Amino acid sequence: KALQLIGLMLQSEVELNAVTLNATISACEKGSKWAKALQLLSFTVQSSLKSDTIMLSSAISACEKSGKWEGALHLFDSAVKASVESNTIIFNAAISSCEKAGGWEKGLQLCSMMSQSYVEADMVTFSAMISACEKACAWEQALNLLALMGRGKTHCGTITLSSAIGACGNAGEWGKAMQLFGVMVQRVVEANTITFNVAIGACEKTGKWEQALWLFSMMSTTKVEFTSVTLGAAISALDKGEEWERAMQIFDGLLQSQVESNTVTSNAAISTCEKCGEWEQALRLFSMMALCRIQCNTITFNA
Repeated sequence: KALQLIGLMLQSEVELNAVTLNATISACEKGSKWAKALQLLSFTVQSSLKSDTIMLSSAISACEKSGKWEGALHLFDSAVKASVESNTIIFNAAISSCEKAGGWEKGLQLCSMMSQSYVEADMVTFSAMISACEKACAWEQALNLLALMGRGKTHCGTITLSSAIGACGNAGEWGKAMQLFGVMVQRVVEANTITFNVAIGACEKTGKWEQALWLFSMMSTTKVEFTSVTLGAAISALDKGEEWERAMQIFDGLLQSQVESNTVTSNAAISTCEKCGEWEQALRLFSMMALCRIQCNTITFNA
């Protein structure tokens, strides 16, 4: 609708100004119409209108929300070259683009640039950066960012701490992951399903089945909802510890619950039975997979 109005203004030879274009580019951002936002920004330059902070931040955000991270970073670089005053919103959109593209190193550069430009980083800034570190297994950088948050005024929330736990877990640093989980408990920061999933996953990757089981039990106590990811990670941890009876208890509970079982979860349970020589239990699980219409794969048949 906003673009239609711009078209009518041009047809009627009504002069466009920065206010009109700002509002339209902002509408494109909200609708994730990144291509239209770039067209309007290009029109602004051709019309000798000055691109301001609001206009550029909306265009960068439109690219970022549409997954066009290269376009977002290109616009950010253009803004820097044009000496457009950068604010938190512009930096956040550029950093979020880096996070989506897995470019945690570029994101850290932008964080450093924010500090040098005296632009205040907020929760969005840190959440995006720590999430980028999680994807890259850059656990040390994630912990450094958490420390930086602690020294400032930015509160460490559930999403930020969960991402940091995930970064440690992905790098095999289960001890650091559990320390962060302990920090959440001490600070009374609410742990959600994602928090528990990444923490249990950290224990599973390093074969720490006792800790994984403790976290799983804590989910029941605190009434945090399970998912197939939770149960799969817990069963896989028990598989590595050859704790087939405990794995079977969790799997049986899964079938009785409303959580949908999948191939990965079932394979982990069968693998546990196979390692412990419980072939009858393995065959029972195999039969249950057919009854529940869970797809079997090569791993299933091998186990």
